[in-house]
Amino acid sequence: MAPFFDPKKHLNHTALLIEPRSIARDVPSVYMGEETRRDEVTARVTVFATMDELRAGSPASDSVQKITHRMLAADASRLIGGAFPTVVASLEPKRKGFVWRAPSSQVAQLLKAYYDKRGASQPDPVPSFDEPPAAPAFDDEPPF
Repeated sequence: MAPFFDPKKHLNHTALLIEPRSIARDVPSVYMGEETRRDEVTARVTVFATMDELRAGSPASDSVQKITHRMLAADASRLIGGAFPTVVASLEPKRKGFVWRAPSSQVAQLLKAYYDKRGASQPDPVPSFDEPPAAPAFDDEPPF
């Protein structure tokens, strides 16, 4: 089972490369003692904590994770089979939640170079049995 993506841990990271692979809709869950349903997106998440890591093409981590936060999962689900550069932002203090934000153009270019060099067809670091591997397209202008 893939670990859960924790957006709080990524608020100060330089860049993330998100490659959504599949979605499970209406998964039963318990949130703050209440039974709910949520969508879960399984994605390859490559994290660059610093600009030096990104310039060197050496990520801090590269793993398959489940994205369960409502807004993050909804946006990622629209790009299943693709890839997009991003950073995580908090909506606080206005309201509780997290969103994807476009990185600077320099960061996006470095992520694209890393993605192209690594190869879109490189297998996931941890096998995903949700669906056959796909060669995702890099979307440097995601729709959010």
